[in-house]
Amino acid sequence: MPSRLSTRIVRAKIQNLERYINKQRYIPATEVYRTKVVLPLFSKALTVGRAICLLVDEGFPSEAFAMSRTLLEMYFYLRYMSNKDTEKRITAYVEYFGKTHEAWGEIAAKYYPNKAITISPHHKELMALAKKFKSKHYWSDLRGQFKFMALEEDTRELDKHGHPFKSDFDYEVIYFWTSQYVHVTILALNEHASERGAVFKVRPSKHAEDKRGITALFNVLFCLSKIFVCGYRIIHEDQPEEILQDIHRTTKRYARLKKRGMPKAK
Repeated sequence: MPSRLSTRIVRAKIQNLERYINKQRYIPATEVYRTKVVLPLFSKALTVGRAICLLVDEGFPSEAFAMSRTLLEMYFYLRYMSNKDTEKRITAYVEYFGKTHEAWGEIAAKYYPNKAITISPHHKELMALAKKFKSKHYWSDLRGQFKFMALEEDTRELDKHGHPFKSDFDYEVIYFWTSQYVHVTILALNEHASERGAVFKVRPSKHAEDKRGITALFNVLFCLSKIFVCGYRIIHEDQPEEILQDIHRTTKRYARLKKRGMPKAK
């Protein structure tokens, strides 16, 4: 195996997952939400993974790292949906569309009061759905929903101590770290600050960002494997076991390399 994680390696894993899904020739059920939600989430996750690879290739490693939080959030969604009360939780995810419909109507009334608005034929139905949600910011109606989704005790897996598994590391470390780049806290400016007394230039320490690219690629594989495990639990289909085991071996190898000082991305 190569000594560094590259976009070529990550794209190959993504392609394997895409081929697996397409070969199954799934036809989403029309009366239940499980496959109608999970399969598009798979597609979205794989597409985000490809976008992260493209950003790394084009020299935007920190931006790729920030985008990797999207995959982590998708994992938290699917973990929450798969853990218990699956139908209820997936239904809430879908019906949240009504709340966004209501919010866009309020935005249109406030900022475009003189503009004619085309009313959706499903307006009344969507407004009825909107009433089920307290906030337009959380489809789960859980303030701080990602923390809850990550730390809810797992109903299937136990940790090494025999306790219900929680994704506490994923939330407290990876989510916190990537959030610094999403929200552009001072930490995200490290590679953009100039040396004391030096003339400022845009992206003065571009090469110092490369390590974020390696971590972004690791996050792609790390999150995709968890997304697929939880997603397949929901739809009760056989998981792509060989592909997921291959991804697991790859992430374990590069986790060990990182502890020893992982090489910079190219």
